[in-house]
Amino acid sequence: MISAQLRGDSVLAGIITTDNHFSTTYGYFECRARLTRTKGIWPAFWLLSRTNKDYSRPETHGAEIDIFEYYSHSKSDSVAHGLHWGGYGVTHRVEGPVWGALGKGEDGYHTFGFEWTPTSYTTYVDGKKTYHGDQLISHVPEYILLSVEVDAAVAGPLNRADLPDQFVVDYVRVYKK
Repeated sequence: MISAQLRGDSVLAGIITTDNHFSTTYGYFECRARLTRTKGIWPAFWLLSRTNKDYSRPETHGAEIDIFEYYSHSKSDSVAHGLHWGGYGVTHRVEGPVWGALGKGEDGYHTFGFEWTPTSYTTYVDGKKTYHGDQLISHVPEYILLSVEVDAAVAGPLNRADLPDQFVVDYVRVYKK
């Protein structure tokens, strides 16, 4: 469970990462989770390369691969998939978002999958393919992140009265061929 909560005047939000413990190139990544409900925060399941720097390209330096980000304020029935590269300064580039519809889920949980091969990316939401692309493919190791972030510009104005809220992760699995 990753939470967003109030502590005094501050909002604390959590992140779990495999940086310095596990990274890989290619495979099938899957997360089963229950999403947050509070406007102003967003849960995400993503991959990141340690070499995604200014002026870099995904093919040679990796990227931020958003397997899903959930914005309850704007599209409560969908999740966003996206790709960010070139660092986070003036050379930052983005492809997406591409929206994937949420299924009914089971007991409030949804399953998010991502297949990464040397030639393509494919995302799945609740067992349905929501995106397939064959451009800007990372060929470097990426590590996993699960997070809850707070940002009014991205997720809408924060409704503090709805905190605490949790992004409940049942499991994360990685399969290699």
